[in-house]
Amino acid sequence: MARVQAALITLGYDVGKAGADGIYGRKTEAAVANWSSDHRIARQPRRLGDVAIYALLEMASSGPAPVEVTPVEPSTDLLSVYGSTRYTISGVDTSGHQKSSALDLVAMAKTEAFHIVKVTEDSGYVFKDAAARMDAIRKTGRLAGEYHFFRPSDGWKDDLDHYLKHSCYQPGDLPPMNDLEKGKRRKWKNGNPRPAGRTEANYNVSAAYEFGARVAEKLKLDHLLLYFTSPSWQWYMREADDDLLTRLATVYRPVWAEYVRKDKQISADPSLLRSFKFPKWRKAVKDGAPWAAPVIHQWTGKGRLAAYGNGKKDIDRCLMTRSFFDEVVM
Repeated sequence: MARVQAALITLGYDVGKAGADGIYGRKTEAAVANWSSDHRIARQPRRLGDVAIYALLEMASSGPAPVEVTPVEPSTDLLSVYGSTRYTISGVDTSGHQKSSALDLVAMAKTEAFHIVKVTEDSGYVFKDAAARMDAIRKTGRLAGEYHFFRPSDGWKDDLDHYLKHSCYQPGDLPPMNDLEKGKRRKWKNGNPRPAGRTEANYNVSAAYEFGARVAEKLKLDHLLLYFTSPSWQWYMREADDDLLTRLATVYRPVWAEYVRKDKQISADPSLLRSFKFPKWRKAVKDGAPWAAPVIHQWTGKGRLAAYGNGKKDIDRCLMTRSFFDEVVM
């Protein structure tokens, strides 16, 4: 409902002093009625679903409709893990590495349904263009999202205060994403990484939970997104106790990212991801562990879009499940 109200506000309709508060009150009902009249829709919406559909359609009319891609038929290996799950909603992830001057957000909206922006890192860094970039994304009618680069090795409280101070989240956006990158782990030996043992891994997972639970409470959200990669899983999380990993699912939905070094796009076949080489993670997905089955796949290293750097520069590409996309926008 908040996204419907945000759409109506963007289009100039009054939904009340509270703004996009997620409540379908009289002001919002009147705004929907006025919108319907202005667009000559004879049948007034009677159910919440109708309201969402009509308002979101109008939001989409200011730009292209959300784009679904058609994946190639997934491999047998992928089907054995994900069943019938399809990742079909295309999006991107950007940060200060992608200069705003090189991003054509209007053109990007023709192919990408969502855009996640790095806002903060650790307890000191702030991406100064984050707020402006997210506002520009919203104006194209696309889902905006943000993420924090999380370093639990330095403690989570300072990260929490810093992120909440600079968050650009608005109702109707994607849930914020916690990018778990630098956790505690054993020191390197002879140039080789040593994964975190049980104690360190339990600390990393617990720190991520504490951070997420407080952000969700502050922003009044049911859940956030937790972004992790092959290294973060292998080095920082793998040895954590199952009950702590399960607890993550009470505040997070998972996002899995990969570094792709092959000269080919893998957007159509997530089975090429290295994550399938990790038995514990693979078994958790097959067993239906809610912390393990990602709602978004992301890859970097070979991502290209004509709307960024004339298609010559790398950009992080993402694919979201249709079911999660519907859950967010409705």
